[in-house]
Amino acid sequence: MTSGSFRLDPAAVRMRLDLLLEVRVLLVGGDPQAPDRIRRLAHGVRRSFELVMFTEVVEAAKRLEEAEDRDLLFRVDELIRVIRPMAGAIPPARGVLTVDEFSKNFSALVTKNHGLRENSSLAFLEHDPAPKGEVDQTPADRRMVPDVLNEALRPSDVLGWDVDHHLLVLFPETPLLLAAGLLRGGIRQLPPLLSFSAGIVPVKTGISLNLAVAKAKGLLDEAGPGGRGRVVTPEGEGTVLKGRVLLAEDDPVYAAAVKDRLLREGFEVIHAGSGTDALRYADEQEFQLVVLDVKMPGLDGFEVLWRLRRHPRFRSTLIIMVTGIGSEYDIAKGLSMDADDYLVKPFSPVELIARIQRLLRKQAGASGEISPPPPPSSS
Repeated sequence: MTSGSFRLDPAAVRMRLDLLLEVRVLLVGGDPQAPDRIRRLAHGVRRSFELVMFTEVVEAAKRLEEAEDRDLLFRVDELIRVIRPMAGAIPPARGVLTVDEFSKNFSALVTKNHGLRENSSLAFLEHDPAPKGEVDQTPADRRMVPDVLNEALRPSDVLGWDVDHHLLVLFPETPLLLAAGLLRGGIRQLPPLLSFSAGIVPVKTGISLNLAVAKAKGLLDEAGPGGRGRVVTPEGEGTVLKGRVLLAEDDPVYAAAVKDRLLREGFEVIHAGSGTDALRYADEQEFQLVVLDVKMPGLDGFEVLWRLRRHPRFRSTLIIMVTGIGSEYDIAKGLSMDADDYLVKPFSPVELIARIQRLLRKQAGASGEISPPPPPSSS
């Protein structure tokens, strides 16, 4: 939890995102006042995010604020992409689109004039048959799946049905690695009875929905029978290679920013908004790393840390504690309880990644799996 003035209200993040999207429409339409409005919005975004040291947002807002008119559309799209994951923490009031509605969304996304800066992704979901001797899912059970996925995914991600009543998920302007990580996290939050597997493919300008769905479904067919809860990409099932992270953080803005960065780095992320949820996920799944906030509702981070270290599966798991400014006592207490490292809020997601990489190198080096990184080359 972020303390004092360093906490960003998720509703305020969403409001700024909505304003950027609104003014972007005016800019595309040639409104003469749109450039000035966009620059003022960018200035406000930069000032707000400077307080919490979200470096990527601050730098993107600064580039937009200083951009020439001919570059404004590119820069506003860049800022929208950086902010959008943080708005994903706000519970979306949405359902599943009909076949026609989903098709219209897909067509709008891949139109040649849409101006995408990076590929989008499409997933085809198919329920896994129950293991031998267990009761299979019923249609009533499966109706719960969209609600769980909607909670786990971002507001920009679109759920819909195909003509055979299979679930589809469209990840706008989301590269394959990030989309696969998001979908894995969503599928793992389903109850065991509601296991689904998915094929996921990149969506490029000009591709038809039918072809994209056929390619995604084909990946599952080619993979053949296997485990439950799989996410298959054109590169196979090993797209996310760096391990699974349990992120225990009750501040939705921080959680969204950190989760997005971890996914982009190739980690699978399960987010817990409380200490109780963190322990529940830890009991159900294996994790290679835990990022644990000290101050959370219910069980605090120290209690969770103590219980994890008593669990045989987590005695050697890497655990990073997150605490607030001026919390030297928290830092000392966490380290004395066998935390591997700590971060002080506000921090940049870049700093978190650097610390994670250092710990992973240290852990792998101790086990003899890899050599230390080479020294930096002189320029």
